[in-house]
Amino acid sequence: MSYYLYKTAATLTAILPRKFCLALATLIGWLLYLGKRRDRLGLISNIRHLTAHSGKQVSEREIRRLARRVFPNFCKNLVDFFSMRRLSDEAILARTDFPDAALIAKLVGEGRGLILLTAHLGTWEVAGRVVVALGHNLNVVALKQPSEKMNELFQGQRRGGGMRVIAMGNAARGCLAALRRGQLLAIVCDRDFTAQRNLVPFFGKPARLPHGIARLAAATGAPMLLGVCVRTPDESFRILLGKPIFPRGDERDASRMQREITTQLEFYVSQFPDQWFLFHDFWDIGKDIEITHGAFKRAVRRTAGQDEITPQKT
Repeated sequence: MSYYLYKTAATLTAILPRKFCLALATLIGWLLYLGKRRDRLGLISNIRHLTAHSGKQVSEREIRRLARRVFPNFCKNLVDFFSMRRLSDEAILARTDFPDAALIAKLVGEGRGLILLTAHLGTWEVAGRVVVALGHNLNVVALKQPSEKMNELFQGQRRGGGMRVIAMGNAARGCLAALRRGQLLAIVCDRDFTAQRNLVPFFGKPARLPHGIARLAAATGAPMLLGVCVRTPDESFRILLGKPIFPRGDERDASRMQREITTQLEFYVSQFPDQWFLFHDFWDIGKDIEITHGAFKRAVRRTAGQDEITPQKT
């Protein structure tokens, strides 16, 4: 059933004005907030923890107000995800404020490749389209969807936007090859899809964040750059970049880089809690493993013998 809902959304974004689609997405998001009790409680729990860690006095009413905005923002992201491949490079760049775009070109120019880190925050799919529009070769690591039809729908959107998709679950070779070519490799860094309990302090409480990205950077010498693409009040986008993280040539340095990733991630999540799309209690370690590793195991089964998917001609 989910495939047909997403397919309908993709069709509507092709024939209806963006303003109308965003308004419809907002309405659907409010209804989902009311109807999905488990997800709603997970959101509220996460935002309550974020605000408590900040030291600010935030009322329960304000926490719930922030949580209510997450579902509409997520639905609006789907509108822009399904429509972005039809936009020209000029159109997508005109809709995006990217003041530090030159930093990516500078780091890529050093010839070691570049690991772009982001999170399930803001409009990360739009960020990929923007990077391609700027003329960069972009490889993205993506989890396969529950069915082949849905997977083709989502991966087709990415390929149609000029990205090379590397399937999670069998991605090591594709990631190494992309960096050896001196290209960009984009990975989300706020969910650990393994079953490991490699916990790090995150907003003052142990949580699971992926450690393999820092080890990849240490092993290859590729710098890392964390950034987010957030939705602005006028429904345009703004890409914000953190400070580059450079390896020091020693794989034991991965721990330092992991701490730097975590610090930067904390900053952006705290700035935009209503655009952080994790719908379960992130600090419930058992639940996090159940949800994320379950998805990872399904991806491994579906990607057996597959490594990367070449982008279509556009």
